[in-house]
Amino acid sequence: MMNEAGNVLPLTRELVAAMATGPDYELIFIDDGSSDGTVAEIREALDLAPSALLLIHPKQAGKAAALYNGFRRARGAWIQTIDGDMQQDPADIVRVWNAHVAPGAPADLGLISGARNSRHDGTVKWLSSRIANGVRRAMLDDDVKDVGCAFKLMRREAALDMPNFGGMHRFVAALIKRAGWRVIEVTVTDRPRHMGKSKYGTLGRLAVGIADLLGVMWLRMRATFSPVAETDDRR
Repeated sequence: MMNEAGNVLPLTRELVAAMATGPDYELIFIDDGSSDGTVAEIREALDLAPSALLLIHPKQAGKAAALYNGFRRARGAWIQTIDGDMQQDPADIVRVWNAHVAPGAPADLGLISGARNSRHDGTVKWLSSRIANGVRRAMLDDDVKDVGCAFKLMRREAALDMPNFGGMHRFVAALIKRAGWRVIEVTVTDRPRHMGKSKYGTLGRLAVGIADLLGVMWLRMRATFSPVAETDDRR
């Protein structure tokens, strides 16, 4: 998160309350070079969760870098990602877990990706996202309609299978599917931003997104992942 002062404490309280009926968990906050009171607020929030960790980028490195560092530090078999703006509802975390993981997730299921039931963005951002999602889906066949939704529950192994690059967070489904994992999409709640403003523009994202899309297409074509049959037969 970056410059999310005012959102951190209420979001943490919601998370702790929601997870009280869910599985054991650890909470990892990743600050991406905030210039406001976000880090100080996170330090307060650390006392609210039973197991919490703060990772700090000394200067802004971007969402992909934050995710990559979080994946490497996470200890659980499954990793849940949400943004710090309170637009995702923590109650969805336990609901999705109970429906898809707790009963016994299929061994090949790598990602449960959220699809927002409504959007609280401006018209221009909404339209640009619709166009970008349509193009991406046609080019990558990644099995998701709402790639921009930050709500993602993924197997840690699948998360670590993804290459690390600046636009990785826009192609999580495609990259996980490329590694041989199955991807499903579920409907989740989208809420208005609680405090602050969005950090994402439109034109800049479009230009970078086209270059990243071409790169992911190349990675997809050149994938060399294969199942491995283990054996202890040394003969």
